This record gives sequence, C-alpha cells and structure tokens, in this order.
Amino acid sequence: NCGSAVLYHRVCPECGFYRGRLVMEKANA
Repeated sequence: NCGSAVLYHRVCPECGFYRGRLVMEKANA
C-alpha cells in the first residue's frame, strides 16, 4: 500500500499494511 518493495503476503515494515489491512499501528501512520 505504501509502495515499499515487499512481498504481497508480508507485513510492510514501513506502513504496517498486510494485504490491504492495517495490522501494525505505527506512531507516524
């Protein structure tokens, strides 16, 4: 979702999105 180069089944370490869901709440998100 944020455009970082991550696999589709991985949680994005930059924005915390996983397959369109917000699974990690970041302080700057």
